[in-house]
Amino acid sequence: YNSSIVYISIDNSGSMGGKRIKNAIKMATAIAVAFDSVPNMDCVIITRTDGAVESVKNRSYMMDRAPMSVKMYDSRVNGLNHLKKMMSRIATPGGTPEGLCHETIFEYHGKESKDKDAYFINISDGAPGTYIITNNGHNLYYGDKEANEQTKAVMDKFRKNGWNVISYMVGKTRESQS
Repeated sequence: YNSSIVYISIDNSGSMGGKRIKNAIKMATAIAVAFDSVPNMDCVIITRTDGAVESVKNRSYMMDRAPMSVKMYDSRVNGLNHLKKMMSRIATPGGTPEGLCHETIFEYHGKESKDKDAYFINISDGAPGTYIITNNGHNLYYGDKEANEQTKAVMDKFRKNGWNVISYMVGKTRESQS
């Protein structure tokens, strides 16, 4: 088999609370544990949402709401104990700035995947959408057609650069609705 790397992006927006985030964590952890036992296979787990970012302007503190990607685990530098510790800390606080965060993931990790089979696994429960509040008080909406098109463009960039893209939609099944 070829040297491989898998990037798992977990949506940790508010709607992912409860069983959804627990199942996403189980899936990501299972993949990471499997990859840990195979040479030349690396795994990176990233969570993404938006959240409050503290900033200082004119000596006063302001809270901005901004897209965030957090690298929770990287098998090249972290052991499985770190994975267990970090997975227990995942919360579901905000919105779904999916494409914005995926763009950042590609920019930071795209070169790492050179000469490897690269996989991007997206775990989410819905379409991209969030409000971004800037430090000057502007409220920007990221969602609907614009966010869907931007997210698709980023996924096309992954594919164009040789990444295999897999998306899992988590949510209610027909059985659980009855």
